[in-house]
Amino acid sequence: MGLLIAFSFATPSGPVIEADSGIVEVTSAQQFNERVSQSSKPVVAYFHAPWCGVCREVGPTINEMSRDHGQEAVFLGLNTDENPDLAQEFAVQYLPTTIVFRGGREEARFVGAFDSSHLLELLQPEQTASRSTLTSPH
Repeated sequence: MGLLIAFSFATPSGPVIEADSGIVEVTSAQQFNERVSQSSKPVVAYFHAPWCGVCREVGPTINEMSRDHGQEAVFLGLNTDENPDLAQEFAVQYLPTTIVFRGGREEARFVGAFDSSHLLELLQPEQTASRSTLTSPH
């Protein structure tokens, strides 16, 4: 019985960002800055780490959103173990952190799990830049 309970709470295996999701895994600050500053679409930057349980819980949502809404926004994945300078630059203190950029500027920030419908609202063209911070109870 104890083993069954342990497995029910085990962190899922596999990558946080799926290869077929359309999410671009960031490998350098230069790549990140170019993608954010040069995009005419909103940019969704998902800061995560492979050891983060909540990142693994939110991962399927962000992967699905990228597949379904990749025409409306650019989705970037940032493994904070591989990009610590970017995590520090954007004051990422908790994982996962999802930041929405529009016109090269931060428009919204979600810490932890988030309501995907709120993120989708931010991706619509008629949205105005209104910086907000949303935190999850996780």
